[in-house]
Amino acid sequence: MPTSRSDPVSSGNLLTEIKMQFDEPMDRLTRIGGRLLDAARVDPEYREGDKVIVLTEDENALGGIAYHGYPEGQEGDVVQDLFYRLYIIAKANGLDLQFIGIEERGRG
Repeated sequence: MPTSRSDPVSSGNLLTEIKMQFDEPMDRLTRIGGRLLDAARVDPEYREGDKVIVLTEDENALGGIAYHGYPEGQEGDVVQDLFYRLYIIAKANGLDLQFIGIEERGRG
């Protein structure tokens, strides 16, 4: 079950993220996400082909994400689906949500 962790790290004036991806949960937050995925897969209403995304975050803004149902090598679909769901939630609440790609500068 793919899980990832993203820890914000201050680097001068930039906010850089250390990104790691694992096949098994590696810390408390991704283990919680993994157990929630396990619960979803045994839910009586779960259907083959369902996709699940679990986000976790602690009081220090450290976070993890666990997902199920996405083909290996297509992790970009997780991001696309997540952004789309956030967009739909915003629209349902009368808000306009736009995602703008920002080129990260200063990394060698």
